[in-house]
Amino acid sequence: MKSYKAIVYQDGTVYYNFPTLIESICPIDVTSFPFDSQMCPLVFGSWVYHGLQLDIQPRNNPGDLSSMKKNVEWIISNVEVERHVATYGCCPEPYPDVTFYIHLQRKPAYYVTNIIIPSVIITVLAILGYFLPVESGEKASLVITIMLSLSVFQLLVADKLPPSADATPWLMFFFNFILGMSAVSTMIQVTVINIYHRGEKSVPVWMTKYIIVPLCSITMVQIPGYISSKCCKKNHVEDIVEKDKEPTNTALWKCFSVALDRLGIILFVFTVTVGCGCVFAVHCTTSPVKTVSDVIFADYDSSLRPVCNGTTQVNATLGIALRQVIELDEPNQVIKLNLWIRLKWNDCLLQWDPNDFDGITNIIVPYKKIWVPDLTLYDSISSEFFGLADFRPTIYYDGSVYYNFPTVIEALCPIDVANFPFDSQKCELIFGSWAYHGFSLDFSPRSSAVDLSSMKQNVEWEVPNLTVERHVVYYGCCPEPYPDVTFYFHLKRKPAFYVTNIIIPSIMITILVALGFILPVSSGEKVSLVITVMLAMSVFQLLVADKLPPSAEATPWIVIFFNFILGLSGVSTILQGVVINVFYRGKQAIPNWLMKGVITPACLITFITLPGAERINCCTKKDDVQEITKEKLETEISDNAAVWKCFSNAIDRLGLASLSLTLIIGCIVIFEKITNAASG
Repeated sequence: MKSYKAIVYQDGTVYYNFPTLIESICPIDVTSFPFDSQMCPLVFGSWVYHGLQLDIQPRNNPGDLSSMKKNVEWIISNVEVERHVATYGCCPEPYPDVTFYIHLQRKPAYYVTNIIIPSVIITVLAILGYFLPVESGEKASLVITIMLSLSVFQLLVADKLPPSADATPWLMFFFNFILGMSAVSTMIQVTVINIYHRGEKSVPVWMTKYIIVPLCSITMVQIPGYISSKCCKKNHVEDIVEKDKEPTNTALWKCFSVALDRLGIILFVFTVTVGCGCVFAVHCTTSPVKTVSDVIFADYDSSLRPVCNGTTQVNATLGIALRQVIELDEPNQVIKLNLWIRLKWNDCLLQWDPNDFDGITNIIVPYKKIWVPDLTLYDSISSEFFGLADFRPTIYYDGSVYYNFPTVIEALCPIDVANFPFDSQKCELIFGSWAYHGFSLDFSPRSSAVDLSSMKQNVEWEVPNLTVERHVVYYGCCPEPYPDVTFYFHLKRKPAFYVTNIIIPSIMITILVALGFILPVSSGEKVSLVITVMLAMSVFQLLVADKLPPSAEATPWIVIFFNFILGLSGVSTILQGVVINVFYRGKQAIPNWLMKGVITPACLITFITLPGAERINCCTKKDDVQEITKEKLETEISDNAAVWKCFSNAIDRLGLASLSLTLIIGCIVIFEKITNAASG
């Protein structure tokens, strides 16, 4: 702005055209991402002169786009301009401004090509899980891998968006919807695999009559031993059974599993089609002022602190208005704020009688012409105080000096992430003088509250409270006191972004750990399922860790939750290994102590009947385990392989019950701790 030249015409008209690069805050609404449009307001006005001294009006052609170069991502569809007159808390005078509204429309081709189309293709692959035969050993792992792939795409999209709690993109709803459908598909696949491997286990008559036969009729699956032509008739289900041809249990179970697969395909395609449709549908002459300036600055030295009439101390007041919380960088523990600084002090060398200068009561002068307190932000990470020397103070006839200027500050802010993402933070901004001690320059708050009337909302943080205090500190370097004004910013995180993109997907994936105990050993997917869940949880844990500082003072509860789930998954993997080992022991001899002290009680607890032990029916008999003698076991149990398989099933059921109970209790305890700490 200062590097170019103005054109002055004979009538006093001045034209000053110059190029510039600006960076400004623009509230983003990502609901329709990547088919979104944004409107960014650019507010221009005078910082020094109020509306009674300087008025600003828009020109006839405010939005000249004739020389605009195109942007690869955005189209500027329209530029509008409005004039506003605002009154701020600092001053009674009006301040006019000219506001340009830049309407931007995103070009979605990049995101459609690189995110939406690949994610749709991956979603379609989830249907293949229903076509894979159970013997392939990849039905459940395919869907789990698809969930992991979609999680990666979701994290990629989340990285492009602001962590806003005000609006959730429909694309995120799509990803969560597909993740939920994939989780349901995984449950169905596990059920199909479990039913398929039931073998010659007896099929209850009521299940055959009311579930298997009607379901096979609906899905057009022919059961061996039934007349296929009758599947298409409307006769009662009882007429379907042919008395002289009874299907085997194995055939019934396999037909039931195939029917479930086909029903799953229909439900998945229908739900995904309807769900995706719902998601994507929503989208200059000599003047009295000159005379005053000549008089008061005749013998004035701006490098010297003003001291008059025996006074040795300059009293300054400091106030701030919060414009916006730009960013709170948790990993680096740095807060970035847009503030309006309001300084006031009295300079006894800058006084005059308004009656001597045509009633002039105040003048505005360049920053370098007067002495200004060396205001310092103690915990700033920047070597410069942006804006401090770029604006103009206002001087009143009694020597009062008002200096208001905007600034963007970056300061250290200790972060407590124990309750992330339901956490609250308190950041301290300590302002004081670095050169002058308290006997030379005293600082005090301008008011007991911080001005929030012009604050713009942040998408991730809300500001429930702001307080200010004055302190007098003695440092080891010097015997004099150093006063400071400390502003306490209380920030509360809006958790919706993290709940939608981290917590809910991680809970969906966590539930899948229990499915490993339901899968039969012969499926060959018990261990790989739990390992894949552990990998997915590790991805979410790394995402959370990337948002947090490497602090050893507090561990976030959500990280404890992830470690808890990883620990449970590790224990589940060990149990699955034990189950598989026991299942394949075959004809190995079973020690009597193991049979009497472990296997039999485990089968009793889990309601599993051992082969050859009809008289010891765990569901109807209550005989004591000690009455089972060695002779009875030797005569009743003839097949060690069957006993080992029953033992593996018992371990599976015990593991499922233990893991489910531990998971529920652990999640309740962890989230109760988080909510209690957040509300307290």
